[in-house]
Amino acid sequence: MFRQTLCLLLLVTGAVSAQTAESAGGANSEPGPLFAHIWRITSAMSNSASASIYIFMPGGTLLETSCVETYRIATWKANPKVPDAIDVTEDGRLAFTAIISAVDDQSLHLRQTLAFGSREVREMTFTAIDKEFVCPDLPR
Repeated sequence: MFRQTLCLLLLVTGAVSAQTAESAGGANSEPGPLFAHIWRITSAMSNSASASIYIFMPGGTLLETSCVETYRIATWKANPKVPDAIDVTEDGRLAFTAIISAVDDQSLHLRQTLAFGSREVREMTFTAIDKEFVCPDLPR
């Protein structure tokens, strides 16, 4: 299972195309920092899965996975009503809106508001993965 997920990650991260510069917010061919990294959750207000990672693709695809859960491929788009916000769709419906408060080459900070149920709000901090990473062994 880990190998399948790793292969998927390699395929998805290698799929960035040149057409994405405009959606990254720039006129040049360099993708913005949101799209240039694999993001690992380092702090969140609620129980996020251990070692969860997000990979934002410039074309509107989001890969979410962790060491303890299977992966999810969702879609995202800019929210036209809220600056610096994206809407993430899972299973054909809005799952959450995330307002990006800061993003650079090392960290990503966002406020995630769930679109259903309790409409929980989570402050989340991600760190760019800049070296090899292996999921830790889980206790049995």
